[in-house]
Amino acid sequence: MKNILLAVSVFSTMMFSAVQSVGNVNVSRDVANRLITVSYTLDEPGIVTVAFSHNGTAIPEERFAGVTGDVNKYVAATGQGETRKIRWQTDLDWPDTFFEGTISAEVTAWTTNNPPDYVVIDLVTMTNSAPYEGARYYTSTNALPGGLFDDRYFSEKLVMRKIPAAGVVWRMGSPDDEKGRITTVEGLETRHRVKLTKDYYIAVFETTYGQSAYFFPETSYSGGRVDPSGTGNPRYALGKVAYYYLRTPEKVGRTNYENPDSWLIIGALWRRFGVKLDIPTEAQWEFACRAGTGTPFYNGYSLPTATTYAPASVREIGWIYNNNSTNADDGAPYGPRPVGLKKPNAWGLYDMIGNVAEFCYDPYGAYIVEENDGISVDPVGGDTYDSTNKRVLRGGYYNQSANQTRSATRNKEGNAGAYTGYGFRLVCPVTLY
Repeated sequence: MKNILLAVSVFSTMMFSAVQSVGNVNVSRDVANRLITVSYTLDEPGIVTVAFSHNGTAIPEERFAGVTGDVNKYVAATGQGETRKIRWQTDLDWPDTFFEGTISAEVTAWTTNNPPDYVVIDLVTMTNSAPYEGARYYTSTNALPGGLFDDRYFSEKLVMRKIPAAGVVWRMGSPDDEKGRITTVEGLETRHRVKLTKDYYIAVFETTYGQSAYFFPETSYSGGRVDPSGTGNPRYALGKVAYYYLRTPEKVGRTNYENPDSWLIIGALWRRFGVKLDIPTEAQWEFACRAGTGTPFYNGYSLPTATTYAPASVREIGWIYNNNSTNADDGAPYGPRPVGLKKPNAWGLYDMIGNVAEFCYDPYGAYIVEENDGISVDPVGGDTYDSTNKRVLRGGYYNQSANQTRSATRNKEGNAGAYTGYGFRLVCPVTLY
């Protein structure tokens, strides 16, 4: 049965706050080809998104996820007499629907320092010379072509979510009475106040085996790319990563954070894409993991005892202890799993708990609380290096017990350690270029 929605189109000019000036929005329709075209002018360059409504009711984003043209990307300002165009081929996105009634378009242009919530980086087409050509922006995962779990987002594309961190003062670490809390001298989870001064993007998924094909050829560590499934499945979380594949171990502190060596993965990504893709600091990782919560796990769960190994409430959000061929939730062999199978946190991030532990930039050691009204601002760990330094791993991995996968848990590994349970997740500034 065919639905009838829109057969008559009108124009609509819409503007919202926090954005550039959009004008002269006009909606036209080609009945024979079932094509809707939106034209508009743009006073200043910006990142453009669109939303459609029918008789005043919003059309779900997934119904027009295939829009093309000057949309979901950085768009230059229009000159005199110029317009930009958005095209919606309705029979491709919504094949059983015909159009009758009134359709309107809401065109929004975001500033580059306040972009939409999601960016998708094309690992094939993005280049240093024109990074904006390889970035597409969306207001939600519903707007992603093919949906979030399309195969492309586990191989040649990287989906990232904006984290609203700027200016938020929050508590990092754990309270003294948290069950499972690490109390060794080095690993103190001392609770302290932290402020991050900027929003940032973080990958929705851990780096996958499929995505790593676009990372390792840029470095001298192609031998470190190990297939975790043994089948070539691109969706598996990449394991067996050592810190020294990512960054130079001897370089610590804030200055070196801004200057990665070009022959390692992070520096190679900067050089190739022109975008500062990186591993997160501990503070960035924990803030993103918690997603506004202060409980041991982002789903609100607290361990009844410090030695509760694998409770169901933790297994629902992460692959943890006893994840092997005889006891695993899915009966699969021991090791990393495909990403995105467990429940995400409130910001839509998957596998922040379990699967593979994720390297952070910070050297492992007691927290350094800076003297700034008792608030540590944009911390990156210590400024000194010695040969015994280890790096922080967060989130725990597939064979660790629940207490080792809490939001505040800090694990460590030497710079050359490359266990199958060690991986990484990427972050980048919200202003890509």
